[in-house]
Amino acid sequence: MNEIPEITGMRGYASLSVVIFHFFALGLSIRILPVSSMITSWDSGVDFFFVLSGFLLSIPFLQSGKSYSLKKYYLKRIFRILPVYYLNLVVIGMILIITNYATIQQLVAGLFFAQSFSQTT
Repeated sequence: MNEIPEITGMRGYASLSVVIFHFFALGLSIRILPVSSMITSWDSGVDFFFVLSGFLLSIPFLQSGKSYSLKKYYLKRIFRILPVYYLNLVVIGMILIITNYATIQQLVAGLFFAQSFSQTT
């Protein structure tokens, strides 16, 4: 079983609700819309997205009769996530440095996943 389209669709709606919620929470949209109270209650979209993602990621391990390599699993995840993470860090990091919203120290902390240990973050 490679993909469950229904769950993938629900993950899409959950992630879209998170994006829309953040636009409203950051004040980037008009709050006088009649649906604004409904949209601001979509803060559970992140939880829903993570529950669905956890279920989908566990499927290969739960299939009976098949062995699945943890090494292969983690390598696939690393090569899927890290390139986008580092691209985002470079692009957004440069914008934040140019606009004086971040420092080089903060970006270096992000480079090594040490944001929690940096005093400036």
